[in-house]
Amino acid sequence: MANCIVCGEQGIVAKKHICTACGNQDEIRTYCEKCKTRQQIPREEGVEFLRKGGLDIDQETGIVIIKKICDVCTPKAEKQSIKEVFFLTPENMESVN
Repeated sequence: MANCIVCGEQGIVAKKHICTACGNQDEIRTYCEKCKTRQQIPREEGVEFLRKGGLDIDQETGIVIIKKICDVCTPKAEKQSIKEVFFLTPENMESVN
């Protein structure tokens, strides 16, 4: 079985994927590389965070943002930088179908 490309946990499918804990087609979620925290954030907040990070996007849901640090592990950090962004598709979501 292959690992999730976001958190690294082993999945139930043989191909690289984004697990259902890290991503959802109808939401914007974040994953913190430092403390491993996953958070679902409001659409407007996620889109604004990406735009401030220099990404002008059309897709407004089905997004996973990997942060280097987050407000949970580093509450007073002025900048929570983006490490990587994934846009979910049926091909990269974990599925047994």
